[in-house]
Amino acid sequence: MYEFKSENVDRFFRELNSIILIRFKLVNDLGSNACMDFDPDIQTVIIRYKDHADESIDILHELIHVEMFFRDAFCLLGWQTGDPLATEEITRVVFHIRNIVDDTYVFHALFERFGVFPISPIFFNACRTDCKRRKIQLMESERGLSRILIGAWRLRMAELCTQDFNSGLTTSQRRACFRFLKMFSNQNPEIDQVLALLRSSVTPTSLGGAAEHSRALLLIRDYLGLPSEIVYLAKYEKSNHGFSLEKV
Repeated sequence: MYEFKSENVDRFFRELNSIILIRFKLVNDLGSNACMDFDPDIQTVIIRYKDHADESIDILHELIHVEMFFRDAFCLLGWQTGDPLATEEITRVVFHIRNIVDDTYVFHALFERFGVFPISPIFFNACRTDCKRRKIQLMESERGLSRILIGAWRLRMAELCTQDFNSGLTTSQRRACFRFLKMFSNQNPEIDQVLALLRSSVTPTSLGGAAEHSRALLLIRDYLGLPSEIVYLAKYEKSNHGFSLEKV
């Protein structure tokens, strides 16, 4: 069982745990500090985390995801499992769209509701490394639309830090963000166009609730030309048998 350090986070966990069972699992070979999955067979949300995960950033981040999907009925962008038209490329793009929209909402919830600076130090270290290498490293393993989304999202995160979350930055972090933006902005027209879309349509105002969140997901889907018959909204519906993910 995870041992909470903060009473506020513990209280938040208990509220959510009364809605859907949540269990924690220590896994140190994760790609990120923490992540959450839902196992429908045992009706349990599993939050996997590294031993150095920050409770006020990483763990709380995942708990807000639980709140979104299981308490507040936010939709997610999904596809029909086993559909041959849902190629690996399409599902990868969907993953990035969800990450951008969901995390923008979570970042602002952390900052505004919980008073927590929402961006991990890992991001600022990556900005410094990318500037030294003169390339955005996370883009190197991606291609096509996924590569464009990664580039736009990294730039948008740096902008959010220097604008919406500026008061929580250290001088070193602020310098890293400005240098990153100066080096990588206006280098790729496709990335710049997606970045402009995120600035205008994926904001705290435009993500005020579940309906607005859904509109943002669909807006990016349609902008990128993903087929609506394959990629669609779904949400967790509760019945006598528990939660199941259903197409909206």
